[in-house]
Amino acid sequence: MRATEVYYDGAEALRITVRGKPAVSERALREAVTSQIGWLRANGQMPDGLNVEPVEELRVTAVQSRRSLQRAIVIGALAALALFFALTGSARALWGRVTLLFGAWGAVLAALWMTTTPLSVPTLGGMALAIGPLLALSYARRVLARRDTATPIATGALFGITGIMIALVPWLFAVGTVADYYRGLLLAFALALVTGILIDAMWAGSGRKRRAAAGGWRSRSAAWLVARFEQWRRAVATGPWPARALLLLLMASALLAMTALHYRDVPLDVYRPLVFEWVAASPGARALASEDARMERLLVGETAVRHRELTYFDPSRTLDGQALVRARLGVEPGKDNPAWRERLLGQLFRAGLNGLHLLADPDANDAGGLQVSVHASDWPGLLELTGRVAERARAASGVVRIDGVIDQVERYVLGTAGPRVSDFVAPLSQIDRALTLAEGEIVLGEWQRPSGQTQLRVRLDPPPEPAGRVLIAGESRGAPARYLRDLGELTREPVPRWLRLDEDGYVAPLEVIPAPYTDTRRLATELMRALDGIGLAPRQYVAVSGRDDIAAALGPAWRVALLAGLSVALVMVWSGWRGSTVRSGMFSALVALGVTLVTAAATGAAGVAPSPPYLVGLILVFGLAVMQGGLLGSDSAGGARRPFGRRVLDTILVTLIMLVGILPLRVLPGAAGALLAPLAQVVSGGLMVGLVVNLLFLPAFSAPGPRRRTR
Repeated sequence: MRATEVYYDGAEALRITVRGKPAVSERALREAVTSQIGWLRANGQMPDGLNVEPVEELRVTAVQSRRSLQRAIVIGALAALALFFALTGSARALWGRVTLLFGAWGAVLAALWMTTTPLSVPTLGGMALAIGPLLALSYARRVLARRDTATPIATGALFGITGIMIALVPWLFAVGTVADYYRGLLLAFALALVTGILIDAMWAGSGRKRRAAAGGWRSRSAAWLVARFEQWRRAVATGPWPARALLLLLMASALLAMTALHYRDVPLDVYRPLVFEWVAASPGARALASEDARMERLLVGETAVRHRELTYFDPSRTLDGQALVRARLGVEPGKDNPAWRERLLGQLFRAGLNGLHLLADPDANDAGGLQVSVHASDWPGLLELTGRVAERARAASGVVRIDGVIDQVERYVLGTAGPRVSDFVAPLSQIDRALTLAEGEIVLGEWQRPSGQTQLRVRLDPPPEPAGRVLIAGESRGAPARYLRDLGELTREPVPRWLRLDEDGYVAPLEVIPAPYTDTRRLATELMRALDGIGLAPRQYVAVSGRDDIAAALGPAWRVALLAGLSVALVMVWSGWRGSTVRSGMFSALVALGVTLVTAAATGAAGVAPSPPYLVGLILVFGLAVMQGGLLGSDSAGGARRPFGRRVLDTILVTLIMLVGILPLRVLPGAAGALLAPLAQVVSGGLMVGLVVNLLFLPAFSAPGPRRRTR
């Protein structure tokens, strides 16, 4: 188990939440907890009157592990192949596309690794499973093109099977949640539409007659390469089965290797931990709450509980002879800022109020507020001490009102000794230098608890528009602590976190809110290097985008209007220069803008935050595509289509050419890399995904009808 939290809801019931390790299944975790409780009961170590029985369970949403990732990809590939084989009945056509299927997925994972885009396992599973319905739609379009064999019943059956497959896949295959699956499905369809139109527009249209002599290419060398690739493709499709099986094995190995490469630094358990709850209704729940220190060691075993909150007011619960009360202090508008908190905290320290926490509490009142937790040595004087805190705060900083004492007691596991804050100051300067990427600073403060333990507060002031978060978790080789652990719940509010040391050496996580468009992987790398310098060996990290909806992704309306106007203007100017009609140019611009919006929505739903430079690059790429060939012009307009192998090599060469120009962008320092990286992500990821789209899907959707024989 990874962590266990016990909550007492005020009635005779106890809610226990268990978080499992990444590779632990739901059944194994439930059996482990149940057997542990049974062992405690059998050995007489359960408190009197307590009978813990699971009466309410919440199903586990996802188990993130490398095994589940591989299962998702394998199931998706098998489902796609099975569906395509069942609909076409052609083994030769199947072999011709299987090789490209694995190769394309390797390219997709390579693009994801290059652009540092962490997608969850269910999302990848949805993208893999989307290949099957797309292949079915492709075949259905081919059937529609054969007007002599297609009937309304057959066409409806094909599309009906495809729709049923899309709807039933989340229940047929245990790959994550339904929502995550459909995110991946939407992302796959959007990328298919975007990149397919992009590639088809860039490399089709004008110059067909000039390239006719070279087999559709501008140079004879390119035509020769196309011919060689066409021979290789035919050899694969019609060769002996051992050679084909060996090729598929090599491609599958490359796919798994690319998967490991992509997830070598991103732990798969950070997307959604394994969580299930049950409520133990028992008159002895209060007894368990009163003996939670002993029970947590027995129940959790090797796992340590950082803290627990009991939502009832119990004056008998003290911490080393100290009671704890939490008061909310209302703050005048404009007063709640870091400098004001530092000044208030210092004055309260000088007043002799040791062991005081000062935390952000936006729910105190409409104008914002603070939440003050005070430790007192004796319970009878706690309310009096709280009043003194309020008076000091009002006199020092203009606090206007007190909400009163909250009936909540928070227990922290504290030790009797700890390192001095001065031991941290010098090493933390290394982290301060590393955090220059985040445009923030570290503020240090120290105070002494009555027990003699020193606590260190580390706060990073967030930038005005946080674009994401970096959470560091690690394992130390020695002092000052063993773990930077317990990632906790990922929230978007820029709430400072506290670095706490308990008796076991556990430390709360260090949270960093990067500046907008910061390369979070680079920032996390710098932080881990700095933490390693002070004896903390980072174990894992996660970069999480902060915006996941279309409104936040697109930004203000004026920005969208500006980008749309730019795209329309480019298309209209180029259409007029080429002699095309303005109406076709406007239609192309509207298609480009609509696909842009779909892409932004899909990437936002998948957990990727499209920044304004991302969208600028996307629309500019569409503008270039429209200027190159036009969305309405293609080689199939007159009934002529390039051979399959030529389209393959065409797309591969385009991808290689674009990657040669994109790779330097990944190493550019400063603002240049931050602004150009989204454009690189659009082009590199889009073209690599477009490889499989252009080969498998779009030729079918644009397939002409039966050719008429002419003399």
